[in-house]
Amino acid sequence: FRAKTVDDRLDRLSKAEADDPLKVSVLGRLRDRRELAQEKLLQRTAENAGADWREFVLSKVQAMREAKQAELKQSGTSLADSACAQTVAGSRASSIRELNADQRQWATDECWYRLKPVVNLSPVIRITSPSSGTPVFANDVVTVTAEAKDDRGVVSVTFNVAGTDIAKLTEAPYAVDVTFPSGVSSLRVKATAADAEGKEGSDYITLRAGQPSDLGVKITSPAVSAVTALAPTSRPSTVAGASEAIAEGDTIIIRAAVTGTGVIKVIFTVNGVDQTPVSAPPYAMRYFVPYTSDDVPLPLKITATATDGTGDAVSDSVSVRIVRNITTVNVKITSPAANARATAGDTIVIRAETDNDSDIAFVTFTVGGIETVTTTAPFTHTYVLPRRAASVAATSNVPPNVFVGKATLDGAPAPDGALVIAWIAGSDASSLIIKVTATANSGETDSASLSIPVSGSINAGEATVKKGEYVLNAGQPSGQSFAGKTVTFTIGGKDVRQTGTWRQGEATI
Repeated sequence: FRAKTVDDRLDRLSKAEADDPLKVSVLGRLRDRRELAQEKLLQRTAENAGADWREFVLSKVQAMREAKQAELKQSGTSLADSACAQTVAGSRASSIRELNADQRQWATDECWYRLKPVVNLSPVIRITSPSSGTPVFANDVVTVTAEAKDDRGVVSVTFNVAGTDIAKLTEAPYAVDVTFPSGVSSLRVKATAADAEGKEGSDYITLRAGQPSDLGVKITSPAVSAVTALAPTSRPSTVAGASEAIAEGDTIIIRAAVTGTGVIKVIFTVNGVDQTPVSAPPYAMRYFVPYTSDDVPLPLKITATATDGTGDAVSDSVSVRIVRNITTVNVKITSPAANARATAGDTIVIRAETDNDSDIAFVTFTVGGIETVTTTAPFTHTYVLPRRAASVAATSNVPPNVFVGKATLDGAPAPDGALVIAWIAGSDASSLIIKVTATANSGETDSASLSIPVSGSINAGEATVKKGEYVLNAGQPSGQSFAGKTVTFTIGGKDVRQTGTWRQGEATI
């Protein structure tokens, strides 16, 4: 009774899942397992039963085996179904609905149809090209292609257009040319495969009448004049649309006029490189024309491709002439002044200007043999002259200026032994050579130079601090004239705020 109940349930499930070969194969495997278990149970029962009962039980076992053989002849081997289908699906899937399209087709064709040799199945046919709904214009010729399979072989494939058979093919490839007539909104194409016993399978597609596209695109900028004009080889940088040809360094506007309806996307391509798509009017973008080292720069090849929601696309192209943007560079040093003088240890701010700073890529400052590059206007550079000589200059017989007073360092009395030095600018001992070179974006250069006399600061005398006080003799070396010159001081190597004026033979507090 229990076995009958299980049989009935498996039968109901098999009928419910008849369109799912993977589930049917799994159910078949369950039935095989159930029948094997029942047969073993009956065998054990027969071994423990009396002679009459044993004969009855064994007859039931034999009947089960005969019924199994009859089932195999009728419907194929479920164990083979299961093994094949599980090879496709793996151990996790229990339904053909869990497979992808390729696995499902394989399980159906290879595991289901192949393993049912006794049953003559209907052919399976599929139109592979074009897809249903493809837009076609009047008098267009479309090649319709189909694939067909059958467990016993396909005898013929018949193509039918609008209810009329137009071709009957007896061997692959199954393809026919269909002319789309004028005056219709759609056209149905049907393909029917037949086997030797007359069983058939069909598939069909519908071609729809395409509407003439009103999509159009025209590049309106750069202007035609910019494409064709023979511009001079030297010109100021301009934005595209001027009457001159475009030059290196220009930021141009690429613009397209677009006609059509629906959602339209425009992609500009410059020299083979797609730019960011533009999905709404105005269909335009900015493009910087790079500088090159070529005497004759290559032209810009610009293409605008417009695509609408149906996939229709149209393009327009221009080839834009590019000229060298030769810049006349004129650089000058505005600081320090031409008559300026400096003293050792001074900080000098150097400033350079050009006639058109926007055309300048960078400025090189060469000071004291060291180059420094700046790329941003205003072009400035700060230079600190080397500090003063450390040793005390030899004095002459001219009476010195004596400086006396208290010495503080960082707000407190300077410690004993702290060194106080008096510094006085000497005669012009050297010159500082300043050179400025401006380089334009297009590569042209111009330079300006300036020579500044530098007075070397002389150690006129030094003293050490004792109990917070100092006495310092600032002498005048031979060949120098200190009269009326400013005296600066350092304590422990640090500059102090106070200054003095050197006077021969005086004492200054």
